[in-house]
Amino acid sequence: MRRQEAAAGDTHSMEAWSAVSARLGVLQVVPDMMPNGPARATVDLAAAVVAAGGRAVVASGGGPLVVDLLRCGATHILVPFHHVSAFARWSNLRRLMRAIRKYRISVVHGRVPESAWLGKKAAQLSGAWFVVTCHGNHDVSSIVARRRNAVMAYAERVIAVSQTVADYLRANYPMPSGRLSVVPPGIDLLRFDPTHIGAERIAQLAQHWRLPDGVPVVMLPGRLTPSRGHRDLIESIAGLASRELHCVFAAEDPGSPGYRRELTKLALRRGLEKKLVMADDCHDMPAAYMLADVIVYARADATGFARVVGEAQAMGRPIVAYDSPLLREQVGDGRMTWLVPPGNRAALGEAVAEALDLSPAERRALAPEANAVARQRYNRATAAAAMIEIFLELLTEAQAA
Repeated sequence: MRRQEAAAGDTHSMEAWSAVSARLGVLQVVPDMMPNGPARATVDLAAAVVAAGGRAVVASGGGPLVVDLLRCGATHILVPFHHVSAFARWSNLRRLMRAIRKYRISVVHGRVPESAWLGKKAAQLSGAWFVVTCHGNHDVSSIVARRRNAVMAYAERVIAVSQTVADYLRANYPMPSGRLSVVPPGIDLLRFDPTHIGAERIAQLAQHWRLPDGVPVVMLPGRLTPSRGHRDLIESIAGLASRELHCVFAAEDPGSPGYRRELTKLALRRGLEKKLVMADDCHDMPAAYMLADVIVYARADATGFARVVGEAQAMGRPIVAYDSPLLREQVGDGRMTWLVPPGNRAALGEAVAEALDLSPAERRALAPEANAVARQRYNRATAAAAMIEIFLELLTEAQAA
């Protein structure tokens, strides 16, 4: 392998490091650190690398989760990946190369194709290993899209977040045996633990959102962006006009002001303005889940790990979602989940009504089942250990070469 050709000053020169932990330097490349799946997985992996005695560095365009990165002991480097000029790409590559030298990086880990290409180039120039995580089924409908996503073909290891994604990769990006691994993301099971959420936290949130006592709450968690399906939920609830309920759009960070105005106008046209709460400043999502009677995940293009669904399962909440192979894999045979055809607003409304009809006794009986699925499949410690093991395998190969 090309590791044998590395120069004496290369990051893979074994003389300088006597222990694996000393050789473990991981640079993750991600477009931004907004509260999304790839960014949260980035924080989790950085914490695991630090805990393993390694050096965790993240290059991104910045965002709220940078604070969490720094808190776990990782280093953040601001790299404006959204700048696409030739000079900007050259400048960004220089930033990555400086970081690789300064922090003795042995593994460069890309998470999104657009920024992963630059990570691939930096790894190639430095002799570092290149690893890619595929967070979903990327678009393969055009030659341009396939070329953009083909960065995975250059990685020494490719990580799929689910078996469904792994099957997609095998079909569209053939790679040598042993190069592809499945590592489902973990969620914070301590934070999203229903036994840790006191009634006072739930009551404070209900009061803050001015929700009336005793009225069922249908919640769609996630940033206010069109792909999340907010419009579909408004339309589906409009079909349940006779039901008394409140609909809450809960997110940890503000979405587009224009999209918020759009949703407000739609709710007004459907006569739901008094039933809709848009809370895009929620800093206590665990309490928000517990406040909800039904959680909705209405992405019609769901192709990656649905973190909202995993968190809702951990909290033992009923879930209504648009059907997809990945969602079916994620929820299994869960009796607290209703999957309906994507884009079918009438079916979405009917499923919400059925979930609301669960009796308190049924909820109490089924909640532990959903919680157990999440704890078994999406344990953050298990996911972190699997990733560290992959990195150590690469370092062991380098040492044996």
